[in-house]
Amino acid sequence: MSENMSSNLDEEGFDGESQESECISTVVFDAGSRSCKVGYASSNFPEHNVTSVLGLPRYNGNLSEGLVVKDDIYIGQDAIARSPALTLKYPIEQGTVIDWDEFEIFCLNILSSSLKLDNTDETPFVFSEPAVAPKEHSEKLAEMSFEKFDIPEIAIFYQPFLSLVAEGKQSGVVFDCGETATTSIPFIDGKPVKEAISRLDLGGRVVNESLEDMLK
Repeated sequence: MSENMSSNLDEEGFDGESQESECISTVVFDAGSRSCKVGYASSNFPEHNVTSVLGLPRYNGNLSEGLVVKDDIYIGQDAIARSPALTLKYPIEQGTVIDWDEFEIFCLNILSSSLKLDNTDETPFVFSEPAVAPKEHSEKLAEMSFEKFDIPEIAIFYQPFLSLVAEGKQSGVVFDCGETATTSIPFIDGKPVKEAISRLDLGGRVVNESLEDMLK
């Protein structure tokens, strides 16, 4: 595993300083249970917002054995629109990846189809992950980045922390309500107060379903 990896998952915090030349080419990859937001660090908003669903053909293709043809794979709304002819897979649940083979194909399609980025061996990446993700999650993310995509350098940050930084702050409390989970996490000078993190496995999906039931 490459040594060119940084993370705010330890107690070092975040210095908030980066070179503009690196910022222009750095890809920010924010994957969630509902959608994946991807763009460049130099932009104020993500260039692409892709629904976190992978559509595989309805035959005995196996991702791990490389039997699925790339042209037969769809992601996001394209996959949903073709759902009668596809098997829909959801590689992310409660903010964490549950199937890395499917997630790899999902990422590959976003990079090649959405960002038009065929080579990643010279592009730094910033990844986000949930505040309560296990250590193995970031390790697996780094392994995929270096060994599968040849990414030269990555940084992994808590999703709530990136929201805080976007507001120009390094201290505060972020209340993050996602598709399947809600998290409250405080930061002081860029460092997460781990003992004060709280999480509820209830998010927007449950709220939507409850409202739909009420309207019936």
